[in-house]
Amino acid sequence: MNSIAASAASALLPMRVDPVVDAAPSASASGERAQLVRRTLSAVVMAPFALLFIHLGAPWLDLLVAALAVQMGLEWSRMMRGLDAGAYVGWSAFGVVYVVAPCLAVLWLRDVAVAGREIMLWLAVTVWTTDMAAFAVGKAIGGPRLAPAISPAKTWAGFVGGLAGAMLVSMVMASLLQLPLAGAGLVLGAAVGLAAQGGDLLESGLKRRFGVKDTGHLIPGHGGVLDRLDAMLTAAPFVALLVWLNGGRLP
Repeated sequence: MNSIAASAASALLPMRVDPVVDAAPSASASGERAQLVRRTLSAVVMAPFALLFIHLGAPWLDLLVAALAVQMGLEWSRMMRGLDAGAYVGWSAFGVVYVVAPCLAVLWLRDVAVAGREIMLWLAVTVWTTDMAAFAVGKAIGGPRLAPAISPAKTWAGFVGGLAGAMLVSMVMASLLQLPLAGAGLVLGAAVGLAAQGGDLLESGLKRRFGVKDTGHLIPGHGGVLDRLDAMLTAAPFVALLVWLNGGRLP
């Protein structure tokens, strides 16, 4: 909207330069670049540690997941402040499921007898790629909004970019980790991409319901742990269900 306003002002008043209006688009673009840089740096710093803990498994991954669960619980509690007694009980119960189910899914997947470590590494990198590709492509292309009533910043271009990134990386990771996915890697990558972006939209809807911009301020460029892990909160249970239905293996 700032860029549209600036263009209109320039057309209507060609001989007058308004420094406040002219500065708005530049400031907005600069802010988006800074946000992208912060998100990228956060991912670069955190990803190796997360992958290391997944590789090590128990008890290190258990401790990490437990710490994240506690932090997510605290963030959820802060979001619920101000709710009346009846609503507080209902949303508390939802929060327990929302936080605990994905944590249990991650630990269960890592301990799957056949390629549990490889499945979790594949899942983590595919989810991260979905998030970063959706953000980068959405910012680069823009265009029609995906769900303006829930998350005005998300676009259809970003949605497609996230799916494409998930499908590509799913195949690459399956090959590197020697997971026997073959052509199913593309389909599973798309499915994980859908689940991940669904989690992102769900988190945005919840924050809108509670009237908060971020769930916390712990992670630069992301906000809280719930903000950072929103995609994994839905993708992990989804993949765990697929693996369970397929007898402990990826389809």
